[in-house]
Amino acid sequence: MQPYQYTTTVFLCLLAWLHSNLALTYVPLQMFTGKIGGGNYTYYKLLRNGNIQIQLRSLEGDADIYISQKVLHPTFEPDNFDLQSCTCGDDIIDIPESFKRPVGVGIYGHPRHIQSTFECVISIASTDAVSNQESSWTHNNPADQVEEESILWTIFVNVLKVVLDILV
Repeated sequence: MQPYQYTTTVFLCLLAWLHSNLALTYVPLQMFTGKIGGGNYTYYKLLRNGNIQIQLRSLEGDADIYISQKVLHPTFEPDNFDLQSCTCGDDIIDIPESFKRPVGVGIYGHPRHIQSTFECVISIASTDAVSNQESSWTHNNPADQVEEESILWTIFVNVLKVVLDILV
């Protein structure tokens, strides 16, 4: 083996190790489903500190997500959000620990569809999951208040879904 080949191999191994050990992995905190009319918003308030990931999957129609650390009711207007994901598929947003809390979360139903049905998964970086146990997520409409689920219950349900998918 040539000296430069050895150096390249060591460098690539070190790079792979750094990536696997420094990349954030997320632990699910809560999962819920909802419906939103076309051209309308539903708002949530994120209170939990740490690196948070929000995954929004449109089950029917097209729901998009807008995040703001400045306003609790973000919209698609350019000055009214800090982060956005408005794809036609799964929307994923990573909210850094540095964002000021509470964080406003707006889920928007695209007007091309009369109604959009979505599934939302809130996850926390595994390094933050143990150190941070306060309430994480509240819905701004008291009539539609979402119940908090324990981390273990959410993990159990997700593992059960995977097992059922494999068996079926």
